[in-house]
Amino acid sequence: MDKLLTEVIIPLISTILIGMTTIFLTVIKNKINSFINTKEKKEVVKSVVESVEYLYTKLDIHNKSKEKLNLAKDNITSLLSEKGINISDAEMNVLINSTLHAMEQSTKETIEDLSNTLIHKKE
Repeated sequence: MDKLLTEVIIPLISTILIGMTTIFLTVIKNKINSFINTKEKKEVVKSVVESVEYLYTKLDIHNKSKEKLNLAKDNITSLLSEKGINISDAEMNVLINSTLHAMEQSTKETIEDLSNTLIHKKE
């Protein structure tokens, strides 16, 4: 019985534990990479969209939505591929729309704050 325990059971348990640990660590690593990639995508998209919006506003280019979108997509794809991160067109569209919505909300809040400040000064 001792021979069976030392030659079969203990190595078998050890192998099973190593396998389970490997699987667990692989799952954790994939989750972490997915989180990091998603965060990186959001940051890149936000930066690029703000940059393109600023560039077109600064240059006073109007009614060039399609050009701005294409420029943003090209820059996003380029920056993420340099980091080894792939992004689908659908995912990029969602992140761009989300960023634009956040920018629009921020602009509305700023305008409301300025308006309230001016109203209080008049009183």
